[in-house]
Amino acid sequence: MINKGCDDPFKPDDFAMADCSQKHLARFPDKEGNICRKTIQKINDEYRIVRGCGYINDSFDTIPPGAEIAEQCIRRTGTFSVMVEYCICNSEDGCNHTSIIGLNPWILILLLPLILFYSNLNQFRSKYL
Repeated sequence: MINKGCDDPFKPDDFAMADCSQKHLARFPDKEGNICRKTIQKINDEYRIVRGCGYINDSFDTIPPGAEIAEQCIRRTGTFSVMVEYCICNSEDGCNHTSIIGLNPWILILLLPLILFYSNLNQFRSKYL
């Protein structure tokens, strides 16, 4: 199934995010999924994003119960036209960490002149008014 809402960044308004803690995995039927997995595949400039749930054994990986795993990604490249990136996390945003500036760099570009204008205006007022 192809759904644009599953793209990157994930748009939970368009497509429901799976609750991995409620998913029982085929390979571990007695365990609940405790991580989100995101795989980004690029082949010939066409991207596919596959999302799912996974399980990390807490005793093996020294992860305290309830601790948040920061998004960790591994990128693999084949030829110039093939790339795969594997990401895991257990945060509520489904491996979609972004900073405000990273979200839209134009915000910083538009705000910088405004900040400079007001700082100069305050200096002018204190000096001449």
